[in-house]
Amino acid sequence: KMDKRILKIYLDTIIYIESQKDYVRIITRERDVITKQKISYLEERLPSKQFLRIHRSYLVAINKITAFSGINVEIGEIELPIGRSYKHFVMDALNF
Repeated sequence: KMDKRILKIYLDTIIYIESQKDYVRIITRERDVITKQKISYLEERLPSKQFLRIHRSYLVAINKITAFSGINVEIGEIELPIGRSYKHFVMDALNF
């Protein structure tokens, strides 16, 4: 929901999702969408083979990751941090 409308967002257009307290900002190829939702709710509902929680504030589309290190994930020009408590899980998921 956004602005009293329900928007349809295709999973393959999602680049990453950022938590902003009780809201999330969904970054897609076409636009950014802000909606009242918890990131944990979306994490439970999105397919785990396509999306990866890398930080308490970030959920990323695995196929959009262009590079990564022990401290961050790159999606094109965008760098997102890997949280300490997520590091082991992220490295396993990315086969590192």
